[in-house]
Amino acid sequence: GVHDQVDFTNDDGVLIWTDDTDDHTWGHNTEYFDVYMNDELRARYANDAGDGATYVHTEPALDAESDYTFRVEAFNSDDREDQANSDVFQRTHNRPTVTVVNPNGAEIASATGGLLSDDLYDVDVVVTNSQFVSDIDVYYLHELDGYVEEDQNPNLLSEGISYLKPRGQALMIGVHPEMSNLDYDLYDLHYREIKLFGAFGRGNYFSSVPERIENLGLEKLVTKTFNLEEINKAINLTAEGHGMKYMISP
Repeated sequence: GVHDQVDFTNDDGVLIWTDDTDDHTWGHNTEYFDVYMNDELRARYANDAGDGATYVHTEPALDAESDYTFRVEAFNSDDREDQANSDVFQRTHNRPTVTVVNPNGAEIASATGGLLSDDLYDVDVVVTNSQFVSDIDVYYLHELDGYVEEDQNPNLLSEGISYLKPRGQALMIGVHPEMSNLDYDLYDLHYREIKLFGAFGRGNYFSSVPERIENLGLEKLVTKTFNLEEINKAINLTAEGHGMKYMISP
């Protein structure tokens, strides 16, 4: 015998389906559902709510402008598989973009003399694929006295230097990959008297690290520890800016 198919809808990685397979040949209701993406098992959901319940699966961190295949399969109490639904193919949208059209930098500098003030400005933006945007944060990037770069990204280092005040200092903590190049106007460094520092450790420091590290209270840096099955939850919390550090432990 063959079960009814599991029908579901998919919209950019959000899968919704209902357990309506109550007329089973084997005489058992659906016990659980398996969700597949590109033939890889992504999640398993127990049918705790029973027949007629609706289930939602959200697939995080899909790449933009990419093709994906989704499938939902149902199993009864004997682990016998329901007839799987036909694969559903979908291509994700472009990434959303946000472009500031008003005011521009020259208008702000003209009104404030290049200095921060309490003046208010109406900020107009143009957004593409706005259905994927929940919040837009607006910042006024004024000149800085100092900048610390720790992301091993030469482009971010270059951008950070551009925001420094005359005689500002940039501290490069991150260890950049070999053959990394800094694309920046050396004349600007000279003209504005910018100082670029690196962070270095003497070789004789490392032997004392194990005994000192126990007194640093580093456990306070870990907000929460997740097991390997919860890695997607940890990634989502990190992307949302919750907590400081998350640890994955098998």
